[in-house]
Amino acid sequence: MSKTHQIIKSKRENLGYSQEYMAHELGITQPTYALIESGKSKITLERAIQLSKILDTELNELAGVDNSEFSIKNNTFSDNSSVIQNYHAQNTALIEKLIQGFREEIGFLRQQLNKK
Repeated sequence: MSKTHQIIKSKRENLGYSQEYMAHELGITQPTYALIESGKSKITLERAIQLSKILDTELNELAGVDNSEFSIKNNTFSDNSSVIQNYHAQNTALIEKLIQGFREEIGFLRQQLNKK
């Protein structure tokens, strides 16, 4: 069982939730949920978000790492920080391109208005 799976089980038990309750909240069967806790099922980012909401905890806490170590890879999370940094850098670059495009469009529209 990985650290994440142990944390999920521990948090569930501390809250007094049954596996059946967790499964119901996740929209899965209890045997499928048991696979999550046993570490026999990978946890997707979407599932991790659901779990964090049900267990009222942060994603990084579920992963057993601090924010700088949290990462996303193939829609699952792990303890590798370089992937999230690359993901963040790619999104930042895309946002900067979009902003630049908006600025250019605004500049073009201003020119068109000034011609009238």
